[in-house]
This record gives sequence, structure tokens and C-alpha cells, in this order.
Amino acid sequence: MTGLEALAMAGAVVAAALGQGQDKGSAWTLTQAVSVDTYLTQASDRPPVGGSVPVRQFDTRDRSPRLAALRLDVSATSPCGRFGVSLSPWVGDNADLLADLDPDRPALLRSLAEGTLAFRDPKAGFSLEVGKFASWIGSESLDNSGNDLLTRGLLYTVAQPVWHTGAGASVALSPRLGATAFAVTGWNQTSTTGDRLGFGAQVRYDLGQGRTLAVGSIHSEEGGDAANRLGSFGGAGFANAGRAQIDLVDLIYVQPLGPATRLTVNGDYGSGHGTAGSGTWGGLSLTARHELTPRLALAVRAERVFDHGGLRLGQSADVSSVTLGASYRLDPRVALRLDLRRDWADRDLFTLRERTASTVSTATLGLTARF
Repeated sequence: MTGLEALAMAGAVVAAALGQGQDKGSAWTLTQAVSVDTYLTQASDRPPVGGSVPVRQFDTRDRSPRLAALRLDVSATSPCGRFGVSLSPWVGDNADLLADLDPDRPALLRSLAEGTLAFRDPKAGFSLEVGKFASWIGSESLDNSGNDLLTRGLLYTVAQPVWHTGAGASVALSPRLGATAFAVTGWNQTSTTGDRLGFGAQVRYDLGQGRTLAVGSIHSEEGGDAANRLGSFGGAGFANAGRAQIDLVDLIYVQPLGPATRLTVNGDYGSGHGTAGSGTWGGLSLTARHELTPRLALAVRAERVFDHGGLRLGQSADVSSVTLGASYRLDPRVALRLDLRRDWADRDLFTLRERTASTVSTATLGLTARF
């Protein structure tokens, strides 16, 4: 059974549950929101207009105003609160970049950022979701409107998956402790690389006073022999053809530093072994955000990542980054944002114009909105 067949079977079970008699003839609760993410980036050494800014997951086009994402979030919940459906169709550069990573390139899922069917039992503290969803790995989100900075960090780009198709079962172990187990088709792809699903988990603990701790993991087989549209292999984006077993551990800690200041710590350690190559990667990201006024917020992110073996970057390297960001709310729903960023590596890793360099600086201006 392929990953998609398993997903379809699980989806059919939940869909059948949605039709149970207790909800027939009742009105479901419908909610919707629209988010917009736009940007304009200027890189040092000036790649060709519209050219690629290196080592970025998103906001990759230089000196070319871009629509990163236009996304509609629609969700429906049954009157009893047990069943739910959510769909998030989208268009823009981010949709295209992620679809090009997927070796299967399915037309439907290309236009769907996320889409799930859900069953919830509030009394038991249990829920089950099946579909396409953003990864539980990492502190930054696929929806940029809630991120501390406009640009996603090195850790998001180098160390972490972005999305999955599969299922997640969550349980509340106590008022403060929760856990989720996942069965997925892998990193950023619709079907499994081999014959087995990937598996993951996350444990979340509310430490009180705004402090939270989450520890997650994923184990999966990634890669393949056929290149995706970006010229890499598998949804994980290996530089070389072949497969590798991947294990990744992720830690997220959030600590308030006052009523208007928050510190987020995100760390990862991953390893891979197989015909695509072997190696380890990971890193640490520290992000502090401070609200000067209800409209104006400042943020700083410092990161260091490593790739020993070249599974993530195509060559072994250590890379650091510092980003300074400002966000000004034109109204509660619309924010004008600016990131000033410098990345540097221990070797000439960044391709700019017709040469490679060990450093790259960028200024990114963007507008994000959620209605």
C-alpha cells in the first residue's frame, strides 16, 4: 500500500464518520480567513534581476516584487464539536517552490497549503487529523503572518521539513502535558520514498507563566532516483540520487522576558545514512521579539547551523546568520515588515551572479495581512 492509498483509506474512515446521524440536518460552524504575504528582496553582489537568493526556503527572488502566498483558510466544525474539515488553498511563489520539491507534483495538492479531516473527543482529550499539514518540526510557521520575522531562518531552510501528508493522533495527558504521534509519507512529498511510512512524535509541556517546551522527532526514508523540478532528489531535496534513512530531533522552548518581550529557542539534530549519502546536520536558533508599542515590534534572530556530509546543502559547511527585523502594524490586520540579514559560511557557499562567496547580505521588505 502506498502512502497516498493509506491516506485515502484513513480519510474515507473520517469522512464516513462525518455523515453519522447525530449531525444530519444540523448546521455546522464555518470560519474563514484570508492571508497575504508579499516581499521585495535586495541581495548583496546583485544576482540577476529575479535571480535566486541562495540558501533560502522562501523569499528567494532578488529585486523582483513577489507574491509569496495568497492563502484562504476555511474550516467547518460539526455542532457536537467532534468532527471538522479544513481547507487552505493558496497561490504564489511559496506554493510553487514547495510543489517543485515534490517528486509526484500532484496538481491538486500543489494548490493546497493544508487540508485535513478531523475527529475530536473533548472528554477524552483525543483528536485525529488526516490530510496535508504543516510540519510539527520547528518554531517558524508555514503561514508567515504569525512569525516573529519576515524571512524564515537557516534552521527552517536547512534542517527541517515544511509539510507532510499523513495522519496525527493527539492526546491530552494532563492539563499541561500533551503528545501527538504521526504517520506520514515523508518530507515535503505526497507518496513514500520506499514501501514504508515515516513516523514522528511531539510532546508539549506548558511550564506556566507563558513558558512552553516541545520536543519532536521524525524517522523516515527520503530521496529517490528521479530528480524533482528543482534538480534535487526527493522532498527532502538531496543533492545526490539515492535514498537515505533520516532521523531528526527538534526542541522548541518559549520564554517570556516581560510583558512585551519573548524569547524563542529552537534546536535540531539530524542524521542520515544511505546510498544518497551519509552525514549529520542541525543547529540552534535564538529569536527575541519586543513590542515597543501596540503597533511597532522589533525582533532579532541569531543562528548557527552545520551540515557535515552535505546531505542538506550539497557540501559540508557551517553557516551562521543574524537577522534584525521590524514590524509596523498599519492596522490590527496588516503589517509592514523589514528584515536586514547577513549570512556567512566557513567556505564559498553562496552563488551570487557569476561567482561564489562566503557571505551574503539581504534587505527584505514585505507586507503581510490576515483578514
